Amino acid sequence: STLIAINSLGLARRESGRVEEALALVREAVQGWQETLGPTHPETIRGINNLGVLSRDLQRLDEAEAYYRDALEGCRQILGGEHELTILSVSNLAKVLSDRGEHTEALELRTEAVRLAASLYGAEDLRTVHEEMKQGEALLDAGRSDQAEPVLRRVQAVYRREMGPESMEALYAARIFSRCLEVEEEVPLLRESYALARESLGDRHEETILLANDLAVSLMNVGRFAEAVPVARRVVETRLARAHPDPIDVARSRYSLGFGLASLDQFEEAAVHLGESLVTFLEAWGTDADLVSRAARQTFVCLEKLPWPETTEPVARALLRFHRAKVTPGSPQLTLNMALVAEALTEEGQPEEAVELLEESLDQAIQADTPIPARTWAALGQAMTALGDYEAAEGHLIEAWEGSIATQGSGLAPIATLLAELYEAWEDPEQARSWRDQAGGDD
Repeated sequence: STLIAINSLGLARRESGRVEEALALVREAVQGWQETLGPTHPETIRGINNLGVLSRDLQRLDEAEAYYRDALEGCRQILGGEHELTILSVSNLAKVLSDRGEHTEALELRTEAVRLAASLYGAEDLRTVHEEMKQGEALLDAGRSDQAEPVLRRVQAVYRREMGPESMEALYAARIFSRCLEVEEEVPLLRESYALARESLGDRHEETILLANDLAVSLMNVGRFAEAVPVARRVVETRLARAHPDPIDVARSRYSLGFGLASLDQFEEAAVHLGESLVTFLEAWGTDADLVSRAARQTFVCLEKLPWPETTEPVARALLRFHRAKVTPGSPQLTLNMALVAEALTEEGQPEEAVELLEESLDQAIQADTPIPARTWAALGQAMTALGDYEAAEGHLIEAWEGSIATQGSGLAPIATLLAELYEAWEDPEQARSWRDQAGGDD
């Protein structure tokens, strides 16, 4: 019928990433079914479940929960417990409750789904085993790994026996089951499963990517960073190559890669990945989220390890936003952040804003009675050069040069380059050439 066609078109739009359009189409189909078939007809209930799926895709969890509860209520009233649509509705509601961290009710629903499936299909039917798989995950989410372990061990064994160890179901079960294991069992299981997934599903399949990610994290947890980093890098590259990469998934992968690189003292590349992950996390969750704090801390640690740290304007602004909220004015973290943002502003043609920010930084340092670092004076000199106030720029850059020497800093070459650029703009070629020589001779 026309309504079935509209619903199918909506689901097709979801597959192409056009979820808002999909939601509108499925909503139109559901309204039509409610008018012609009634609110509790199986077709209507199936459509309401689809609305829940799409709302969850859009992270509208309140709406998704409401749709799933409506669908489940209709199923229980009309179809009873032993019906596939009832089991689907129970499972969907459990999924969104788990998303919201309501693990107790989610686990109750998962246990109900197993009981209903066993009654309808039989305890050994693969559809029942699938519900057991989800029950095991719910037990893990609820912190009951000791209860999850036998459930997931049985599920994995059934899938491997009935569908083959290379099947997507067996690989998925292995990945979840690995979370119950001690590292001595976890790493070999993930390594074997990842190899099977690459061979049977290909590198771009989501299950392969998830196995690779879990393997990388597991290796890092036992300090095997040299093995973990190539796997983590492959995860990032594969996710970024997708037509519609999920920003949070990419950010989580980049965070793991950055952490691994930092542990191998590859701080420059680590700062890039950690900083980009911070930008995404901060935009999604704000300054109070634990993963935001960890990303900000790790990014800053890597930048501090570099002789003359540099980063992009979005990363510098993200760090500044975090540190404004979390650290004391005049602290070294905030002062460096302000200098990094100011440099980015000057390079983007906004030296006035850079000067305003640096003057705020100077005031904070004076009030906190903390030393003013060479980097702040250098950033101020760079901004003044861009504004054409060469005399002020000279004073600030000489202050930066002398401060870097006094603290045995490693920023002499960048400061000398800024001085050379100043004297070139000031039309003093002899001084410019002298500072160019200094920049080239400093290591």
